Amino acid sequence: MIENLVKVCYTIAIHKNLAKRGRFMKKIVTLLLSLVCLIALVACNAKDDKEKVYFVGKVIEVYEGRCLLEVTNNGNQGIASGDVVVVNTSIENCPTYAVGDFLRIECDGTMALSYPPQILRVYDIDKTDAMGNSIE
Repeated sequence: MIENLVKVCYTIAIHKNLAKRGRFMKKIVTLLLSLVCLIALVACNAKDDKEKVYFVGKVIEVYEGRCLLEVTNNGNQGIASGDVVVVNTSIENCPTYAVGDFLRIECDGTMALSYPPQILRVYDIDKTDAMGNSIE
């Protein structure tokens, strides 16, 4: 009889221990899944949060869908003042411009490796004065 009582107590103790381990494992699994979801959300964050860069330039030549600019104010772009670049102007809401006008170009900052460099991914173009202040 005492042996049976010891066996029952031992069995109950083992089941309690396993139950504790089971709850602990559930907590670990839940924590790991939460971390995986958090990492996935951070990794899939939109890449468009990158700061847009801009510069101001004077129109030297006009072509269909693009123009040649001499940079007069490098803004937050790594282009030096005096450099000449080709800018893609075939975007929506592009203002009409002529030789001698100043344009503020907002782009993603990437340039095609050519001479002169080409700014292909343009987001916005505004007419400005020589200092980069909007006139429209």
